[in-house]
Formats: sequence, C-alpha cells, structure tokens
Amino acid sequence: MSKELDTELLIALIVARPILWDKTSPIYKNRNETKEAWKEVCIEMNSDFHVYSEEEKNKYGKEVVKRWVNIRDAFNKFLKKEKSFKSLVLVPQL
Repeated sequence: MSKELDTELLIALIVARPILWDKTSPIYKNRNETKEAWKEVCIEMNSDFHVYSEEEKNKYGKEVVKRWVNIRDAFNKFLKKEKSFKSLVLVPQL
C-alpha cells in the first residue's frame, strides 16, 4: 500500500479541485464535498485504492493529505523566505 506519492500529480489533482485550497469558494467548508474531493484524489493517485479496506483507505488518505500539507507548507515557507530576502536586498546602504 505504501506507494511513493507522485508530487507533481498530487499538485495537479489538487489544483483541479479548488474546494481543497480556495478559501473563498462557497463550498470550501463543506466537509462532505471536501471528503469526496480527497477521495477522488486518492483514487487517481492509486489505482488499487478501490480494493483497499476502509482502514487502509483512511490510512492512505491521511498519507495523501499529510503530503499535501507538507508541500503547501514548504512552498509558503519558501515564499516567505524569498520575500524576506527581497526586502533585505532593497534596503539602501548607508
């Protein structure tokens, strides 16, 4: 069950589902819709997902969500560091 998660595929699948990342979406807070979107992502990430037991599906789903959160947080950290670096470069020298 522990297949290596394809980062680029995961990002593409999530970008295609704004309910998972767009806080301005009216259905962003709808748990049923969100759960269904994550299930779709899991099915597309792993062709064997449908044969898993409920426990295995939950475990795999948590792995996928954890991977997404990790990617998102790393990207936000990168953006913050880059913004900080740009502000340091633009400071006039005395």
